[in-house]
Amino acid sequence: MSLAAARVAAQKCRESLAADVDSIEARSAKRAAARIAEAQLITFKTCAEAYVAAHEADWSNDKHRA
Repeated sequence: MSLAAARVAAQKCRESLAADVDSIEARSAKRAAARIAEAQLITFKTCAEAYVAAHEADWSNDKHRA
């Protein structure tokens, strides 16, 4: 990290402290939002196809595959 980037990061930290923002809560909220956004990209069809592909070898009966 360059000195200029460190100064910018430090300024952001000082501003969040002045605004009384809890950095741990802000980070966890950001991660939760990213997980929700990622989960919304996966459709049920994609999830179902992945499940079938992962478990199909364990099914001994052709009726189960159908």
